[in-house]
Amino acid sequence: MAHFTFHGGVNLREHKERTKNLPIQEVLPGKYLVFPMMHHEKELVIPGEYVLAGQLLARADDDSLSRIHSSVSGIVKAIEERMTIQGELHSCIVIENDEKYKELDCGDFVEADDLENRQILARILSAGIVDTASDGGLVYHKLNVKEPQKIRHIIVNCAECEPYLTSKYRCAVERPEWIIEGLRILLKLFPNAKGILAIENEQQEAFTALQKILADSRNMKIIPMKRKYPQDTERMLIYSCTGKSINSSKTAEDARCVVLSSDTVYAVCNAVTFGKPMYKRLLTVSGECIKNPMNMEVSVGTLFSELVAAAEGYVETPDKIICGGPMTGTLLNNLEVPVTKEAAAVLALKEERKPPKHTPMCIGCGYCVDVCNEQLLPTRLVKAAMEGNKDKFVKLGGMECCECGSCSYICPSKRPLTQVIRMMKKQIQSEQES
Repeated sequence: MAHFTFHGGVNLREHKERTKNLPIQEVLPGKYLVFPMMHHEKELVIPGEYVLAGQLLARADDDSLSRIHSSVSGIVKAIEERMTIQGELHSCIVIENDEKYKELDCGDFVEADDLENRQILARILSAGIVDTASDGGLVYHKLNVKEPQKIRHIIVNCAECEPYLTSKYRCAVERPEWIIEGLRILLKLFPNAKGILAIENEQQEAFTALQKILADSRNMKIIPMKRKYPQDTERMLIYSCTGKSINSSKTAEDARCVVLSSDTVYAVCNAVTFGKPMYKRLLTVSGECIKNPMNMEVSVGTLFSELVAAAEGYVETPDKIICGGPMTGTLLNNLEVPVTKEAAAVLALKEERKPPKHTPMCIGCGYCVDVCNEQLLPTRLVKAAMEGNKDKFVKLGGMECCECGSCSYICPSKRPLTQVIRMMKKQIQSEQES
């Protein structure tokens, strides 16, 4: 049974007014595009080779990782180490854009009804589609479950609860038929499943656009959820839409669900019907310091500096630049790094509250406990982490933390609760893997 919301969470100021009503604009890339091979994929091209948009550049031997495709036509200029979003050097394929944008012939339009399930899955695998709302894992592995007949719900995450981000919303408003068709294709893979379009109850224009196409569909429906952060995380979506709870030891499949972002479903439609790989990305460029905020469709491999330039630069020097949302995004210290398939936004922000000069003390207000959607005790977890007591940290449920940042946001003492918990989780996870 749908609950439409979840325990805890915070109501964040949206900061979406500057881009919410702006249509998606295509932004062409510059002279060079960079494609990181962050997991030691095997390159399939050599310097000097001419490539087309959509051509396969690199892949893993066992298809455990996303395939990397060129997003432009041009010459392979080099295969060399370049800086990435994470601030690390990785081997990258550098393409010199010839600005002709010649595409690889992906074949004719195909009706999904004319394809067998294995053919649909093969097209999704070949397109290198990743789930943009999670850890960037291959969508193929989410869909290629052992017992597809047991899946009861395919949840399409149309919510966008982090501040500033609006590209997903604009996709639902402008391209609803692609999302609905992508969901219809996915339902073909799971004979007993129903489709759910999870949307925030204040996204009226997107709701209307999707509902108009859904009409009287018997196996798809829209669930309007209460606007609250972090509504669009997988666990919260499953609970809000179905009433089922899962923890860190379980997957969406254990709740008989498949959860995908709406822009991922959009990419599925593009891949299955047109055979096109995932080499475009919808994202928002915004923040107080951006002169002309935009919702963009960009080529994967484009440098972030070019996106800021397309938005006419800064009106004032930002205190921080973030790839993704302000709650869970990655701090960018260098804009000369490439857009990846998972990138959701570029935000140039002023620091709303300055970090304290000294380690702040807990005042015992309990706000962090109230907002924790996993019903944990963040202050006790931080105490255990600071003491290096890993057993106590695990016993208190620290590994269940989804790292949403709500506790840090609400803390009146500005304690870095989420950051401390995240570091302890990484330590424990690395020890478990070794």
